[in-house]
Parts: sequence; structure tokens; C-alpha cells
Amino acid sequence: MRIIISFVFSLVFAGAVLALTRFLEYDRFHTTSDAVVVILLLSLLYFAVMVFFAAISKDEGYGYFFLFAICAFAVLAIKTTFFDYVALDYTNFLSEWIREYHAYTGFWGIGAPVGNYNMPYMYFLYILSRFSLPNLYLIKIFSILFDFVLAYFAMKLVSLRFDGKYIKLIVFFSVLILPTVFFNSSVWAQCDGIYSTFAIAGLYYGIKNKPNLSMIMFGLSFAFKMQVMFIMPIVIVFLFVKKITLRSILWIPIVYLCSILPAIIAGRPVVDTLTIYLRQPGVFDYLSANAPSIYQLIPESEDYYIMFTAMGLILTALLIFAALCFLYIHREKIDNTLIIKAAFLFTLAIPFFLPKMHDRFFYMADILAFVYLFYNPKRWYIPAMVIFSSFYSYCNYLFYPLPIEYFWVSAAVLTAVALTAKDFFGGIVALSVKP
Repeated sequence: MRIIISFVFSLVFAGAVLALTRFLEYDRFHTTSDAVVVILLLSLLYFAVMVFFAAISKDEGYGYFFLFAICAFAVLAIKTTFFDYVALDYTNFLSEWIREYHAYTGFWGIGAPVGNYNMPYMYFLYILSRFSLPNLYLIKIFSILFDFVLAYFAMKLVSLRFDGKYIKLIVFFSVLILPTVFFNSSVWAQCDGIYSTFAIAGLYYGIKNKPNLSMIMFGLSFAFKMQVMFIMPIVIVFLFVKKITLRSILWIPIVYLCSILPAIIAGRPVVDTLTIYLRQPGVFDYLSANAPSIYQLIPESEDYYIMFTAMGLILTALLIFAALCFLYIHREKIDNTLIIKAAFLFTLAIPFFLPKMHDRFFYMADILAFVYLFYNPKRWYIPAMVIFSSFYSYCNYLFYPLPIEYFWVSAAVLTAVALTAKDFFGGIVALSVKP
């Protein structure tokens, strides 16, 4: 019965999206078939979300199911209203890479030396290049798909502490409308939600003592983006508390190598493919690319860039090492709550202290900040500062600068890092001194 209801809701959703496209006069619908494909894909996405929710909530009443259906309908419809927005990343990079792929044919085209994203996402762009469809919309739909999966795993992390059905619903839809999540996919046409989905899934499965599945998720995350490294110290913490084994960690390089193997078979040079991540930081020569990091507190100059780039890398490595040493010493005190707090601290502090960070690199920190809110509600102002800082950075790039100096935004993130560290390390010390 719920499948039938889901199908009916999907038909209504298709009609609503059609009305929206007519009202908003989408610029990239050049033919009727363009509109049909986009509306069909959005409706299929909505239907898939509904069917999945029906499966995981089959013991709940129809009222709960209808509430989910209406909320999902509203969120997805609102996301589509931003589909015509074109960010510079799409104009300068994504659309150009798709255009370059047009020159190649067949399987061997994925071996072309195009773009500086890792291969799994480039496979997706290559597939798009095979069709004369509105690529901007399809890129956004692909990212929004992972928004829903990301919201599910964020909900699962919170459910480890609060298992109420309405709490789960609040978490799920709150994640979907977080400024970072909403703008990244629907407006920016970026893919940070993809690697973050796999990373948050890896965190969840690690906590649930599923080592192989956890490491496979982290491997998939690394296959899409290098920024998963912000949360990777948690893998060492999993080792400390014996939630994973050294053997299970092998899944990370195995999954990564499998992800790039098709491109190598298709002719992309091995060294070029393996060093994509090593080349990415050299794209620009700034201590901070619009990121609310500590380097916004330092005046811009070439001398400072050279000096603080090296110092920042060393400082970050030392901080991670010191934190891991502390956690190893107190490993007997580490529980699931502390693991989640540690993951939040790593994803917040590492991009804050690392040089050459982008505005989008606090994406995972925003998700875990929201999860952290449920584990430490008295410190609600920490997630508020983190999420606002990301919102500020996004507005600064996508729309217009907000009337606040970057100095104060970075100072807010520094405060959040300090307070989170105090809460985390202080809590462990307090546990250690208890009789």
C-alpha cells in the first residue's frame, strides 16, 4: 500500500515540478525532452526516497509516513527552484570538463587527461558528456541524491543517543536544509555531499563494530575527494578502541585503487592518475581561499604565504599527533559519544589550521556540528558558530559579501575549536580522575 501511495505522491510531485519549471522559466530546457528527462529523474529520486523510508518505517503509522512524504516533497521542490543558478565552478571547470570529454568516444574516453577531480566523479561527468541534456541540472540532481543519503546517516548517528521517531525526522530534514548542504548541491552544483556521505557512513559503521563496511565507506569517500582526510584520524581512534583491525584498513587503498583502475585501463597515465590529489593544492597561491580559517587573521603577502604554508602543515601534523597520543593514553575511557565528538573536533580543527583551504572544506564539520548538538545540547552555540561561519563563506562566494569582516568569522571558528577541544579533552580528563 505504501508503495502505491509513494507512486501517487511522485506523480503529484512531477506535476508540481513541471509547474515550477514553467513558472520559473528554466533557461536550460532547450527541448521538451530536456524537461521530461529532468522531471522524470527528480520524480524517480522522490519515489526512491519514499520507498526507502517506507521500508525502514514499516512499523510506524500512516500519519508518520504522510508527514515524511510532505516534508520530502517540500524540501526537494524548494531545492529545484535554484537549479538555474550558475556558479563560477560550473562555468570555469565542470562545464569545460564535460565539453572536453565530448571529443572522446567509447570506454577509452575515460582515460583522457581531463579535469583535476578524482576519477569516480569524472566518470559521472564523462557519462553526462554522452548526452545533449542540461548538464547543470543533472549534476545538481546527482548531488541532491547524496544529500538524502547523508541526512540518513546523520540521523543514524543521532539515533545512537536519541531513538525517538520524531527526533529522527527532525534530524533528517534539518540536515537537508542546513545552509552548507542546501547551497552546495542545489546552488553551487558541487559534490562535497558525496564524499561526506561515505565518510559519515564510515563513522557510523565503525561505531557499530562493522570494520570492513566502515573502511569500504572511507575508501569510497577518499576515492571522491581528498578532504576525507579531515576525518581520517578517527580510523586510528577506531584502532585504539579495537573497533577495527589493521587488516580491515586495507579496504581503503583497495577501494581507491579499484576506483581509478578503469581510467588507467582506458589509457590515462598511471602517475598522472595517482597524483591528482597531490596536484590540487597547487591550483592557487593563497593561505586561504575564502575559508574561515586561522589564516584570515594573517595579512596577505608572498613572504607570509611561503612561511605560513610550511608552518601550518607542521603545526597541524603536530596537533593531530598530540591528540592521538592523548587518546591512546586514555583509550579505555573512549565510548561512542567521545568518538563522535572526536570526529567533529578533527573535521573542524584540521581545515581551520591547514593552509590553502577552500570555503567548502568545512562541509563535514557542519554536519557533525549538527550531530554534536544532540550529544551536547548545552553547548548549542558551538554548532551555531560553525554553521553560521560556513553560511557566511558560501554567501561571500555565491552571492554577495555579508557586512562582517572575515577576521570576526574566523575568530568565531577559532572560539568553536577551542570550546570543542575543552569539552572533549576536559571530559576525558574528568573521567580519568573520577574515583
